Amino acid sequence: MVATTPSPARSNAMSACCPMPRVLLCSAILVAMIHGVSNGIRADDSEAVTSDPAATDTEPKPDGGLAGGCGAGPFHRKVVRVHSQPNLRHATPRYEVTFAVSPGDAALNALLEKPLPEGGIEAMNESPLRELHALLIKKLSVPVCIDTRALEDAGIDLDVPITSPSINTGSLGDTLTRVLSRIDMAAIVENETLTLTTTDRANEKLIVGIYSLPTDGLSPRVGNLIDVIQSTVAPETWDTFGGQGAIRPLHEANELVISNTLEVHMETIAFMRAAFDTDLVASSDRIEGQVPVRVYRLRDATLAKELATTLPPLCNGALGKAGDPEATVTLFGNDRLLVQSASRPFQIYAGELIRSLDGIDVPGDFD
Repeated sequence: MVATTPSPARSNAMSACCPMPRVLLCSAILVAMIHGVSNGIRADDSEAVTSDPAATDTEPKPDGGLAGGCGAGPFHRKVVRVHSQPNLRHATPRYEVTFAVSPGDAALNALLEKPLPEGGIEAMNESPLRELHALLIKKLSVPVCIDTRALEDAGIDLDVPITSPSINTGSLGDTLTRVLSRIDMAAIVENETLTLTTTDRANEKLIVGIYSLPTDGLSPRVGNLIDVIQSTVAPETWDTFGGQGAIRPLHEANELVISNTLEVHMETIAFMRAAFDTDLVASSDRIEGQVPVRVYRLRDATLAKELATTLPPLCNGALGKAGDPEATVTLFGNDRLLVQSASRPFQIYAGELIRSLDGIDVPGDFD
């Protein structure tokens, strides 16, 4: 994680606003107000917004200020009840990401996520860069070019030697990163072409990816997931640490919108696949007879009772051949649903359908 320190200007501004020893307390209040945007806040209001102080991060004082001082108030956080729509495109056997690019670029991005072509990448011993270029053209049968202008600016010659062992495992994107990073280069996708360029040039090109939420992330506290990604996956690239990359939740669609370089997207996708819903992905190490369970607590006990019987046919009717006729839903207590299915498409769609019908409370603006 990259440590950050406040600038002198910011420190002076805080000192001017609040005399010591209130500075630390005021800072804590402001940080809580700002970062509370990413935390789930529950409210009793059934539809749009509320200014109920119980649903805020701050406690108003009798004189209208904030408890602890520093500034006038009150500052109440509005809370919005969202009924997001379930999306069949999220209900895939394996976690997938959609990039906001042309169809040709999307196909190349998908190619980079796939395993290496048959035969892998042959070992290179002081082989020139141009030889790797020719090998990729032969192996991939897609347009591959070298960004000669960027290489010239960086002082990298086309005959720069590359040394790499034979690589037969992992994705194509991971392999190119391992090989090219040794000479401060990277692979990017632009204009329906796989381009070999410098690391600096690659870091300038941001692309937008649409990430669906895993069942583990179907919660109003999606801000926790955002914090984990920004703190563990290339931390220095995110705007919270001074970089250009950004993550924003799109609650209405059960998605995260992420803008960053292709390399960071590949790392983020790998993280999402390794961290979430791993028990829902078919694998050779799953013990026969194991059936994963997801537990949901609903605010509406009547709805929970109805879904205990209607959720399986609703999901299977929508999923078609991707459904799970063996899936079961059990009402536990008055307001909890236990969804049991080894099918990732079924579990994802069931989770999104529950989220849509029961609704979630997400933070809105301040008054």
